[in-house]
Amino acid sequence: MKARALPWTRSGRGPENPFVRFGLAVLLMTAQTAQGRPTQAQAVAARALAGRYGAERDAALRRAADAAARAAALSAASVQEAAEAQRTDRTAADATGRVSALAADRERARQALDADARALAPLLPVAMRLSLYPAETLLAS
Repeated sequence: MKARALPWTRSGRGPENPFVRFGLAVLLMTAQTAQGRPTQAQAVAARALAGRYGAERDAALRRAADAAARAAALSAASVQEAAEAQRTDRTAADATGRVSALAADRERARQALDADARALAPLLPVAMRLSLYPAETLLAS
């Protein structure tokens, strides 16, 4: 007779989850104990099954603890990276402010230079004549 696949499994051989298997082993032992004393072989088999799934449970708990530790480390690292990003943003904003201030200073200096050039514009013909004909200009005045 061919064994039928169990509907709650992928392989049809029994539950894939070790916790479910362990629970079924305990239920089987409890049911057999309620019907009468289990045989020595049944008790040994149940203890072996419980030991095997206990080891699997312990390994799963260790993996879960490792994953939790990794998650905590990643969380701390992400907090540090967020703080670093905020510092970088502040530094960039400060640099942008300094660049804006320097641009304003440059504009004020250009305006002052333009005002000085406008003030000296009437003297430009005299300065050119003095540079080209110094003696004649001085004698003519």
